[in-house]
Amino acid sequence: SHYDLALNGRPFRVVVVGQEYGNGPAHVNRQERSHDVVVLTGQKKRFRTDGLHAARNPHMRGTTSLLRLLFGQRLGSDYDGEILDLNGKRVHLFEAFALVNFLLCSAIDSGQGDVGSKRGKSSTTMQANCGRHFSEVIRILEPTVVVAEGVGVRKWMGALCTTRPSSQSHLEHASIRGHEFLLASFSHPSVPSGENWGTDERRPYLLDVVAPTVRAVHAAVLSAS
Repeated sequence: SHYDLALNGRPFRVVVVGQEYGNGPAHVNRQERSHDVVVLTGQKKRFRTDGLHAARNPHMRGTTSLLRLLFGQRLGSDYDGEILDLNGKRVHLFEAFALVNFLLCSAIDSGQGDVGSKRGKSSTTMQANCGRHFSEVIRILEPTVVVAEGVGVRKWMGALCTTRPSSQSHLEHASIRGHEFLLASFSHPSVPSGENWGTDERRPYLLDVVAPTVRAVHAAVLSAS
């Protein structure tokens, strides 16, 4: 509901791209998904459990840290640091961005339940078919900044994007169907390796890769003509 933001008078619309939903039930619409992200995950959970609220999963903890940086908040685990002051209105970070999935359908191993993250088993046909839907998402949302969470997502976007590098290795100038935006590409926050940045707010990848890239994003937006 507060997606259409500005940074010092410059458009600052943030889209974070995941791989796929991967859970049941089927045919979740946009309103239901928005409620899941904004209310159930953002407002009703915490970075760490406080005994009254459950903790977010590593993917959403990483996304929380990313948004704190993008919206000028310090890294941390406190809930107050997730609240933005927009002209006197208190708004949670998760109300101020768009979380989309490149794949609008999901394929997971048989026997997996409906709760929790699932490792995707999408086919190249699925990836190609959903590419046109993702292009339409970009056309509608007109983002200033797109963040690809995971090497797979960035790879799939490659067939759609025209890009040129920036001075920062994880940041590109990109275009899809004539719409230009900054494209930041990171490992998935919950990846089980040294590139994990969703376990907590002190992960080396978060401090040494994500944070400098966000600073480069701010500089590029503010210098744009």
